[in-house]
Amino acid sequence: MESSAKKGEQLHNTRMLYADWRISAATHSMIYHCKDGIAWFDTKGRIFHHNPQFMQMFGQNRTTLRGRNLAEIPVLYDALQKDFNDVFSGEYFTQEIEIPVGKTTYYFAVELGPLWTNRKIFGGYLRLRDITEIRHQEELLRERELLLRQLVTKAGLGIVIIGQDHRVIEANERFAEMLGYTHEEVLNLYTWDWEVITSEEEVRKQFSDLSRVATIFETKHRRKDGTIFDVEVSAKGTSFKGKNEKYNAVICICRDISKRKAYESEIKYLSFHDELTGLYNRRFLEVEMKRLDVERNLPLSMIVGDVNGLKLINDAFGHFKGDELIKATADALKKACRADDLIARWGGDEFVIILPQTDLATAKEIIERIKRHVDEIDLGLIKLSISLGAATKEKMSENIHEILADAETNMYRRKLQESQNVIRQAIALIHDTFLEKNPEAAQHAKTVGKLCQKIALAMGFSETTANEMEALGLLHDIGKINVPLAILKKPGVLTETEWSEVSRHAEIGYRILSAANETADLARYVLYHHERFDGYGYPAGKKGAEIPLQSRILAVADAYDAMTNDRPYRKALTRLEAAGELKKHAETQFDPKVVSVFVEKVLPTLN
Repeated sequence: MESSAKKGEQLHNTRMLYADWRISAATHSMIYHCKDGIAWFDTKGRIFHHNPQFMQMFGQNRTTLRGRNLAEIPVLYDALQKDFNDVFSGEYFTQEIEIPVGKTTYYFAVELGPLWTNRKIFGGYLRLRDITEIRHQEELLRERELLLRQLVTKAGLGIVIIGQDHRVIEANERFAEMLGYTHEEVLNLYTWDWEVITSEEEVRKQFSDLSRVATIFETKHRRKDGTIFDVEVSAKGTSFKGKNEKYNAVICICRDISKRKAYESEIKYLSFHDELTGLYNRRFLEVEMKRLDVERNLPLSMIVGDVNGLKLINDAFGHFKGDELIKATADALKKACRADDLIARWGGDEFVIILPQTDLATAKEIIERIKRHVDEIDLGLIKLSISLGAATKEKMSENIHEILADAETNMYRRKLQESQNVIRQAIALIHDTFLEKNPEAAQHAKTVGKLCQKIALAMGFSETTANEMEALGLLHDIGKINVPLAILKKPGVLTETEWSEVSRHAEIGYRILSAANETADLARYVLYHHERFDGYGYPAGKKGAEIPLQSRILAVADAYDAMTNDRPYRKALTRLEAAGELKKHAETQFDPKVVSVFVEKVLPTLN
């Protein structure tokens, strides 16, 4: 028994020794092999033990700091001086400090506390953990967070995070600005407070699990003031880990696309509308013809209209005046037609109207209504006129394009009767307008007409042809209707641009006179009356017999009257002086035979 008890005691003592060895080894390992710097100091502040890491943290080259006072390490002591004395009162401290070592600043997490034995404090311990890299990473993260926050806050895109209850969790300034709220006000909103298209019930149903949302869509949002705008939303669901539990949310990036939608609407509008009149264009009409070509729209009538004299107006007064004529015609059509009638500008001066569920008699009534509205339009000197024709589709077996062709044929029948009368009136009006603006030109036209008639008779032309020559002289400057009087009456030399403006009058006159059957032959003579016999005239550079004889006669008569009357840039010549100039330029500018007849036979008969 005694022997057994002794053996047990020995075993116990051996185990205790083994345990003390393990504790000692573990303590040694933790102190010398950990990454932390550890130092023990007495109540005087003298270091009585430390590990190598502690010394390395301060860049010390010594082999030991034992026996040194903590005050001899100023960078450390200054940071912890206040806490050292409290340690000996039994206090524990943890804090972070900055310690400059050379040009580098290091960051340490410090733990400071007392050392006890038999309930008595005999010193303190200091434990430093180098957190420089952690701090650098934190600073980098803070910098990135700041940049991201700036990006989110200042971005042109509205960003909002919405919780599963569809209430705003967070939003950037742009989102609040888009809706016209303050940031604080936005945080009290629910999705349906700004969503226009989708109701609260539909929102709850469609987005019952926000974590699964992944979509891009276009919608409309309502601002605080009630105005509505177009938005493109990119929504991505996610789950967040909150303090207590996990919750779902959706992150929405909102782009105001009002300008884009307006631009798209404008493009769409322009693709189906005529830019000048606002009416539908031919492209749209061709699409609608197919859509409307169904039995319920029978009888389906079509009206084709063509503005009379548009080309003439463009040539005489310019395209701006012609545009005014087209717009006035469009207005008359809109006033005369019904709400369901489809009006389109088919071409330059042509319009087409589709009349669903309309018989031919009603279509003709609409034509008469159009004419009344056209007659009421006042465009000053210009008289608006449009020729109209109609046709009706009564059976589905009839081809709608053939109905359109029939309406066009009927319109052209009317145009043959109406347009020439309109054009004659327009030419007379253009000529009268030009002469009223320029009285000197009126007298010049009359004189040139008489001279052309006398030369023609002297050259053996018939009386009928001689009378046509008089008309040619009267109309030869009609193309100057668009030339500013300031240029026509300029006393000095014309600039290149001014001369270009004047020299076009022969071509414009040709286009104006070509419009009417009665003056079509005269148009050709007007076109070439500024050609020279030697081929250096305009507009075509014709010479000799290539130039119509009527044009050569007109050139002589025109030049003679111009020379014998005062002009802004020179005084009038006498008859003899003018005759001398004609003879001088015969063979070059003028036909010598015409000059000879004029000087020898016509000039002596003039008063």
